[in-house]
Amino acid sequence: MACNNGKAKKVMLIGLDGADPMLIRRFIDEGRLPNFKKLLEMGVVPEDLGMQGVLPTITPPNWASLATGSYPNTHGITCFWNHELGKPLDELDYGWDSNLCKSEFIWDAFERAGKKSILLNYPTSWPPTVKNSIVIDGTSIFTNLRGYSDYEKYFTCVEGDFPIEEIPHTVDTSGTDCRVDTEVTTQQAKIKPLDGFGYSKPGLVTEEGGSEEEADAAKCDKIKTPIKPATGWKNAPAGAKEVVLPVNNGNTRRFGLLIASDGKYYDTFQIYVSKNDEKPIGEAKVGCWSDFIFDTYNMNGEERPVAYKIKVTKMQADGSYMEFYYSFAQDIKNDKYFYPKEICRDLFENVGPMLQPSNYDRHNVTADTIVIESMADYYNWHEKAIAYLLDNKEWDLFYSHIHGIDMLAHYYLDYNLEQVTPDYKRYRELTARIYEISDHYVGELLKRVNDEVAMIVVSDHAAITPGMSVSECPLIGDMWGMNVGIMSELGYTKLKEVDGNLEIDWENTMKM
Repeated sequence: MACNNGKAKKVMLIGLDGADPMLIRRFIDEGRLPNFKKLLEMGVVPEDLGMQGVLPTITPPNWASLATGSYPNTHGITCFWNHELGKPLDELDYGWDSNLCKSEFIWDAFERAGKKSILLNYPTSWPPTVKNSIVIDGTSIFTNLRGYSDYEKYFTCVEGDFPIEEIPHTVDTSGTDCRVDTEVTTQQAKIKPLDGFGYSKPGLVTEEGGSEEEADAAKCDKIKTPIKPATGWKNAPAGAKEVVLPVNNGNTRRFGLLIASDGKYYDTFQIYVSKNDEKPIGEAKVGCWSDFIFDTYNMNGEERPVAYKIKVTKMQADGSYMEFYYSFAQDIKNDKYFYPKEICRDLFENVGPMLQPSNYDRHNVTADTIVIESMADYYNWHEKAIAYLLDNKEWDLFYSHIHGIDMLAHYYLDYNLEQVTPDYKRYRELTARIYEISDHYVGELLKRVNDEVAMIVVSDHAAITPGMSVSECPLIGDMWGMNVGIMSELGYTKLKEVDGNLEIDWENTMKM
């Protein structure tokens, strides 16, 4: 905790999901985290930077404990998915729901004392339990993750004449990669034989692996579209080439131009609503991001304003080939997870739209660069949004949560090990980079610490490298599988072989 005199009137809790105290100490010693170093020098901290987590050491239970002071068996949020005693074993409730919490949240106590809070994407804080405070999301790892209108995409554009090919992303609501972005509250288990990428899972009773394998899988819409000579355009430069772009979940078409800005080598991509338009709605040079592109998509018969970015990752100088990334398109007017609702418009008008972190691919330099750059953009939005909220709204308590460190641990931590990949140094740098991004974030908030404002920086858990430390995915109380290794060792669960596969022998399995 950092505070100038111990008599603060306001408190900020800064939650860094998955932050590892050992890595923080290492990167401080390497001179990479100046703001964390300053925080430690200003405040009070255990010598090893350690905190005692609660079991299970995963996101929803631990953040609920940090907001209530209760253990999971008291507050009742025990996993990503909760089972309620008396319900069918395959019926679980979404563990981020504040209605599941049986303990009082700290912001409830503040409101009872006549004080106001601002909660920014704090897990288990939604739906709001307070009336006179500000609550922004809290239903998932990333702020307003359900506020997008179109999923992220990766376009491959090839010169030729062929039908557009679209491969949609898969949806995983299990929570294995921490990312649940669909509307779910209660769900019944439906075991899937395939994971959506053509990989057939091994027997669900004794499955090995887990969340990192799920996180490695690319989860985006993949589109292949032909490059052709530009025809029928009102204002296309000489020599320009065109592509047709399916967007808005395939319901809308936009038009793109590949342009040689010097008249010889193609290096620029522009997006238009129509071939009859005088100007593009956005453009990007090869290797660069666009600014936010503002468009309007028809969704369920209603015209909705959206914002997104693109990054051109490859473009042949002769214009015969191009690849580009298309981010999640934010529905600017989607205020469902803002309380009060006018905060949504307020933030857009004063801070701007938010770029969701990318999850489109893994383990190549192009994809990993987009992952880290989009995450940095996401953190930057939070820095500006927090500054606006704390400067312009009444508050006594600020509780926040940001998920970059944990997400990149899922993606990359195992690959930090020399035993896993010869490219381990690159992955170590990616890991260090997310801590540096978090350091800048902490530094912006640290500027607010004074005689009246205290700041507490916490984490819910750290992470381990599963490939080197565990051989089984626990899957205890998880509807997507059941690993009975632990329960078998304890003598509760018995297995039997059926057609060459292990199944639970329910007749001989002990009731608990």
